[in-house]
This record gives sequence, C-alpha cells and structure tokens, in this order.
Amino acid sequence: APRQAPPAPPARPQPQRPAPNFSDMDDDIPF
Repeated sequence: APRQAPPAPPARPQPQRPAPNFSDMDDDIPF
C-alpha cells in the first residue's frame, strides 16, 4: 500500500492585506 502523505502543517494565518480604502478618493479607481 502506498505510504500516506505526512499531515500538512497548520495553515499559517495570511498577513492582513490592507482592505481597499474607499475613502481614498485621490486614487483613480473606477467604480
């Protein structure tokens, strides 16, 4: 029987990316 793959390491928490700042109206973001 094929060996079972080792258990995957616990998922690391993704670094919090800054949410799209909708209050920044200086940026040219088409809505």
